Amino acid sequence: MDFLTILLSVLIGLVAPVGFVSDRLLENQIRQQFDSVEDLQVRVDNRPTYQLLQGRVDRIRIAGSGLSIEPLRIATLEVETDPIAVDLGDELELKEPLQAGVRIVLTEADIEQALRSPRIRNLLNDLNLGELGGAEYQIRNPRLQLLAGDRIRLRAILQQEDSSEQLAIDLRSGIRVVAGRQLQFDSPTATLNGESIPDRLVEGFASGISQRFDLQNFEEAGLTARILQLNISEERIELAAFVRIEPESDLLGQTAIEPLTAAR
Repeated sequence: MDFLTILLSVLIGLVAPVGFVSDRLLENQIRQQFDSVEDLQVRVDNRPTYQLLQGRVDRIRIAGSGLSIEPLRIATLEVETDPIAVDLGDELELKEPLQAGVRIVLTEADIEQALRSPRIRNLLNDLNLGELGGAEYQIRNPRLQLLAGDRIRLRAILQQEDSSEQLAIDLRSGIRVVAGRQLQFDSPTATLNGESIPDRLVEGFASGISQRFDLQNFEEAGLTARILQLNISEERIELAAFVRIEPESDLLGQTAIEPLTAAR
């Protein structure tokens, strides 16, 4: 969620008491938040324009491709906000919740690259999902294959701690959205070194992943996100979501930036 909170912080800082903010200025500020950007277009809709001086904007539309922020590259990112209201006091703050629709496309190649990053490897090991038969395993060399019909294939090596023993796990499953906030495995099957794993162990593995990556976990920090649509096809994932961030959200404070002005 890092890229999303950074993006929302940029949107909050888009106005200042001293003048007009152009599409280009906002585009440049957004570019600075990513490691690299292949293409980015930004449009600020505001009629009448003097609303900017009052801290209000009707809508912001963002369309980008090839946006990279460690550890993930986003093939396509589209954002369209509802009206934004900002308090132009000593510190810029939201007067009302900020709401936006978001569409994201991720490719299989980019997800695989992210899985190989140290950050994701550490996260997977922290999940302790490799517990089998009373022993704990670390997840090595995870690989993801996207399949038609909203299905995926996950492969990895399980390395037992303090041992050279390795197990090859192969998980295949459908993916479905539950209550708009959680991705769940649908009818998962798995093998370990080519042998079928009992359903109860597979379901426990799948349930652990789903619970850990439940979007409801962000609500205490003032961020509500709901998945509106999820399509998985060969080599890409397309996701549409609704995002609402509260004025008092802790996430905004973590990624605060300087207000934008036209004085450059």
